[in-house]
Amino acid sequence: MNKKQYIEKLEKQNGYCECLQLQKLYLLRRKTEELADKCDFFQREANFENPRESDLQFLEDYKRTAKNLRKSAEIYYTRLADEVERGNVQLILNEQGRQRKISIKTMAELRKSIVTANCAYCEQQIDILD
Repeated sequence: MNKKQYIEKLEKQNGYCECLQLQKLYLLRRKTEELADKCDFFQREANFENPRESDLQFLEDYKRTAKNLRKSAEIYYTRLADEVERGNVQLILNEQGRQRKISIKTMAELRKSIVTANCAYCEQQIDILD
């Protein structure tokens, strides 16, 4: 299995848990995912090469949504890092079918590695950080 296939397999394991400590993180993640879906829609539907005057509002909405997505993703990943620092989320290095817990510092030193963020209480995979 190549890296892309392995990441796709891991993505299917992303989910939400009922642990109270992570509910605010999940709200941020849902908001970010919704904005990403809206941006995907705008990107598919927008005519960037020859916009008509009637498309200008659509393009302005796309621009605003893209800015909101960037901000939301930044807030989400900041909160995720905070939850790692609080001990509510564990970082798991995935290499060659093996998994081991790592620190934020170790993650920053690794290049081209696949790291997942998991709930520290029930081990539900939350996100992939690759």
